[in-house]
Amino acid sequence: MLREYKKKHVPDGEIRFLAANPDLEIRGIGTILLKELERREQGKEIYLFTDDQCTYQFYEHRGFEKAGEEDIILELGNKIPLKCFLYRKRV
Repeated sequence: MLREYKKKHVPDGEIRFLAANPDLEIRGIGTILLKELERREQGKEIYLFTDDQCTYQFYEHRGFEKAGEEDIILELGNKIPLKCFLYRKRV
């Protein structure tokens, strides 16, 4: 999926892990972190991987576009079917 994406795009960076504690009183920390990234890295193209077991809609609502999709089987003791996504955005 990444190989196909890189045929048409030259990314400047990758978001590898973005998470917030859902039990915190403060809401919107993920959005605040993405806005700060955009402020600091204007004009750069970033990408990330996520899957259908995560809140991938979070990225869609913040302007990321789906650049790839693939079905995989994750084997962690038992087999877990996942739909993996590659998202991109020029910030």
